[in-house]
Amino acid sequence: MPNTLSGDAISGTMLVRIPAEEDPNSMRPDSILNKRSVASDECIKVLWTGGWDSTFRVLYAAWVEGKRVEPHYIIDTGRRSSFCELRAISRIKDSLRMRNKEAYDRIGNLQITSGNEIPQDAEITDLWKQLKQKMDLARQYDWLARYAKSKNLTALELSIERDTFEKQDGIRVL
Repeated sequence: MPNTLSGDAISGTMLVRIPAEEDPNSMRPDSILNKRSVASDECIKVLWTGGWDSTFRVLYAAWVEGKRVEPHYIIDTGRRSSFCELRAISRIKDSLRMRNKEAYDRIGNLQITSGNEIPQDAEITDLWKQLKQKMDLARQYDWLARYAKSKNLTALELSIERDTFEKQDGIRVL
């Protein structure tokens, strides 16, 4: 079953599919935790909220794929959950340090930015408004794109739960 899909993650505007190994049990959490990766020089940049989707991507990259991870977090001052998300990230990293020090060491310091610090970009906001007229597209996609541009991040990964994304934003994910 080499073409079987084991998981999906949205990477920027591109759907990234993670192929499963031959063993159908290879993506079970206990199977993933027992894997030992070979360290890689590759570094991925990920928006990490502390939620299931982005945490899975961060841990999979650091633990299973052996990649270095540069995590990014944007504080949305309009949401009270930011403190809970940052606490979750801290707890996850503490737990990882105890379970797999090498994977822990591959995860860099969390790059925290306040949403208020993201520069305005009329071109991106205008494009977001055009898309919003065609579908229900949440406001964070405007400032996430502006953030990526302002930091010159051309490959910033964004993890979204497929069902949530389709229901909230009206976009069909392949």
